[in-house]
Amino acid sequence: MPVPPGYRVEDRPDSGLLIGGGVLLGISYLGAILIASGDDFENGTGWLAVPVVGPWAAIGARTFSCSAVTVETTRRCVDRAFDEVQTITFITVDGLVQATALGLLIAGVASRRTELVRNDVKLGGLELRDVRFGAAPGQGRLNLGLSAQF
Repeated sequence: MPVPPGYRVEDRPDSGLLIGGGVLLGISYLGAILIASGDDFENGTGWLAVPVVGPWAAIGARTFSCSAVTVETTRRCVDRAFDEVQTITFITVDGLVQATALGLLIAGVASRRTELVRNDVKLGGLELRDVRFGAAPGQGRLNLGLSAQF
């Protein structure tokens, strides 16, 4: 079918996957930073400042020891062990969410779709001729770009 007058064909990344992955990664990374700050970035939680791989490194870097002699020290030991299990569980869930978010971002960049785009879109009285959003992997980061032509 021919392209209708006033429209053009554009090949774009899947913005839904990019936005969803970005939001999910941001929220889960914020959760990791909150967990780490609650533990004063000690006992391996300093690794949580590294997105995606940090949670797994944090789990591996954690240490736990407890020696119980009396009933009271045994209770404290058990309470600390439960706290450790909770922390590792939260870090694991956060790591899974961050990995999922990264997968969404990669899928969004990798999957392209062809769309019809109007040439005469108006924005605040200006004629918006072209809007482009792009994402590309960089050195240890994801580069995002937005450009508009009026």
